Amino acid sequence: MTPDEIRALPALIPLDAANKALSLKRSTGYRLAQTGRYPVAVKRVGNGYRVATHDVIAFIGLEADPKPA
Repeated sequence: MTPDEIRALPALIPLDAANKALSLKRSTGYRLAQTGRYPVAVKRVGNGYRVATHDVIAFIGLEADPKPA
C-alpha cells in the first residue's frame, strides 16, 4: 500500500488491511494477533479483528496529515 492509500483508510480497519499496510502475510498477521504479539493494538470485534489506522500510521512512521509540497 502507498502512504496515501494508508492515510485514506477508515478509523478502524480489518486485520487483513492492516497486514497489507504492514507488509505481513495473512497467516503471520493472524498468528501474531492470536498470540498478542501483533505490532500494534488489535481489537476483537465479533469473530474478527480490527486495528486502528492511527496506530498503523504511527508504527510505520507516516505523518497522519502530510504538509503540502
